[in-house]
Amino acid sequence: MGKARHTDGDPCPEEGIYGLMKAAGFTSIEQLSEDSGISVRTIFNCHYGLHAPNRSTIKLLALSLKTDPDEVQALLSEPE
Repeated sequence: MGKARHTDGDPCPEEGIYGLMKAAGFTSIEQLSEDSGISVRTIFNCHYGLHAPNRSTIKLLALSLKTDPDEVQALLSEPE
């Protein structure tokens, strides 16, 4: 099951990691990056399936997003 997409190719704001970001009060990947200590590039690469996130990345993102690491892993492991 792939991520829902707008016609311009960007993920829908309420889908995937973006939905968790909004729920946690983040309005940009840059804010999430700063809070989590994970680079913007790494977050994008994981989100778009360019590489799999390691356990520490998942844990740090989950802490920032105030959610379970399993949920973050599932979202970042979904095929496009």
